Amino acid sequence: MQCTSLDCSEKAVFHLSWIENRRCARQAHLCEEHAREAMTPVAFTAPSSPFNGHRAQLEYAKQFEIGLIVISEIHDQQVVYLYEVGGTRVFPLLVGIFEATSLDRNLKGYPSPRPLTHDAFAAAIRLMGGELQRVVIHRFETHIHYAEAGIRANGRLLQLDIRPSDAFTLAVIFDCPIFVADRVLEQIGL
Repeated sequence: MQCTSLDCSEKAVFHLSWIENRRCARQAHLCEEHAREAMTPVAFTAPSSPFNGHRAQLEYAKQFEIGLIVISEIHDQQVVYLYEVGGTRVFPLLVGIFEATSLDRNLKGYPSPRPLTHDAFAAAIRLMGGELQRVVIHRFETHIHYAEAGIRANGRLLQLDIRPSDAFTLAVIFDCPIFVADRVLEQIGL
C-alpha cells in the first residue's frame, strides 16, 4: 500500500486509527516520515464519557478512553494512546501486533467469519452469566503494566488478571470504562 499523504510515493508502513466514542473516526496509511508528522504532536481532544452521560468513577483511578492506535509494519511494538476523560493526560502503552489489530478491528466494527480469541473470551463470559463492568490498569512493575477485568457474575464482582492490551479489546466489546490507577500515573510521571 502506498502512503496516503499528498504527493508521496513511499510505501505505507504505519497504519493510524483515530478513535472517537469507541469508533474509528478516521484512519491513515503513512510512510515513516508522514507518520511522524501526523503524530507530532498527537492530536488530543479530551473525551467525555460515553457511559450514560456521566463519568464512571473509581476513587483510586482516573478514567481513560482509547484515542489513537498506531500499527507499524517496521517495528515490533504497536502503540495504543489512552486519553484521560475530562482531563489532559495522554497515556501511551506498547502492545503486540495481534492485540493492536484485534482492537483496531473491533473499533472499526469489522466482523470476523469465525470467533477470534477476544470474541470467544467475551462469549464465554456471557455464557457463564457474566458481564464485564470495567478494566483497571492497577500496577506498573519492571516495565510491565498489569490490569484487572472486573466481571459481574452471580451478584459478585470478580477480578480477573489480564494484560492491558486484551482488556482494551474486551472493554470495547462490552462497552465498559477503562481506568488507570493514580499510583500508575504517578509512577510513569503523568
